[in-house]
Amino acid sequence: MLTFILPLIAAGIGFLLLAPAYGGLKYAELQLADKQALLSKNQNMLNIVAAYPHKSKAQAVAPDSDEEPIAFLAHLSRLAQESGVELFGLQESAPSAPANVSTEAASSAAAGSAPAPETSGGVREVAAAVVVEGDYASLLKFFAQLERGERIIAVSDLYIAPSASRYPRLTAKFTVTRFVSGG
Repeated sequence: MLTFILPLIAAGIGFLLLAPAYGGLKYAELQLADKQALLSKNQNMLNIVAAYPHKSKAQAVAPDSDEEPIAFLAHLSRLAQESGVELFGLQESAPSAPANVSTEAASSAAAGSAPAPETSGGVREVAAAVVVEGDYASLLKFFAQLERGERIIAVSDLYIAPSASRYPRLTAKFTVTRFVSGG
């Protein structure tokens, strides 16, 4: 009987000793996955910056501040005025979570229950829906100026249609994404 109970006790003690280490290992694996995701996002950002050699690396990503959205709107307004288009709207989307934030925090930020968490040196994307109106040449000039600017700006979901009331003008609706560094 002792030969049967003694191995069971030894196995139980071994389990009690190894269980906390296993939990710590799982936690370390999760931390490693978060760090790898952050590293991948930062490497992607470096690749984006490298793809635009004419852009200053210091200005390609704007520092996060209270003035950044206002400065971006002023920049977009100036570009619109210089190119001859009218800026009708800019609606900033909910802030996206940085790569080093847990999925729970990201989903609560996306749900609107809290602002996007601050990062420690990470980069986040800020998207906004934009509506401009102008003739074809003016729209072309506007998008060319966006591309030649110092900051990296991605344009997506572009939809161009004839203006409802001002022929031959065109209305362009698109999403503009800019990059903001935290911390």
